[in-house]
Amino acid sequence: FNTTPEFWFAGRGAGAKAHMDTHIQATMSIQLAGTKRWRLSMMGPRLAPFLTMIYKDGDVYERKERWRPQFSFTLRPGEALFFPPGFVHETLNVDEGESSCSASVTFQFSKPMAVRMYRRFLPRVRRTADIHEVWPNLQEWASLHGRADKKGMPYSEAKAAALGSSGVGATFRKYDQDGDGFLSMAELTTPFGEEEALNLVGFHDLDGDGQVAREEFGEVFGLWAGTAKIVMDDTPKKQRKYQMKDMEGDFNIEDLPGKVTAQSLESSQ
Repeated sequence: FNTTPEFWFAGRGAGAKAHMDTHIQATMSIQLAGTKRWRLSMMGPRLAPFLTMIYKDGDVYERKERWRPQFSFTLRPGEALFFPPGFVHETLNVDEGESSCSASVTFQFSKPMAVRMYRRFLPRVRRTADIHEVWPNLQEWASLHGRADKKGMPYSEAKAAALGSSGVGATFRKYDQDGDGFLSMAELTTPFGEEEALNLVGFHDLDGDGQVAREEFGEVFGLWAGTAKIVMDDTPKKQRKYQMKDMEGDFNIEDLPGKVTAQSLESSQ
């Protein structure tokens, strides 16, 4: 609550155009005064990788296919809305009166991280540049912070590697202290701390039993690596270097020249 507050004020009929934030944390908005309508939807599925922001303020209004919000809520003073990253959202002050003013405060939360959502929607997350800040995290979670090629590999090969005894497979074995074929919270908390252990378990735990089975690790690593390879293969050769360099040092694809982003958008469409 002390590090991420943002205050928002809107007069009658004013608000924020539909957009998607680039941060990767969940958001809570508390209504302080007035009445605000929220409309939200999950980012859409992608058939091609994007290096261009496609959910900037109002972008969804300009498309041939009409934006159809999945959720609509009206918040009054004292009420709050909590939503995960990756959601397109729009706000509007619906109070009457010339002097009406809607006031709210928002906070971002990194704990708990929305790792299950990221895994469930991994193909569209990895293809959507607006949420590219999480791409390095996906690689770290998928590989248990082990060595993994950003370019990915075919799903079957990646799964076999994760179930093997070397490379990323050896990473699993290293943390499986009792050799029972499962990674417990305790085994992951020691090297990574409680918060990151929760992220790793949540990302890989497919059956919800609170631990990571070796087969689950193989399946999820295969999903990430296979998706990464498809994304890289589908990216035009001249643009692949940006996929590889993104979020390394000071490089950020949000700062790409307009000509490059225009070319990326054209090739993706």
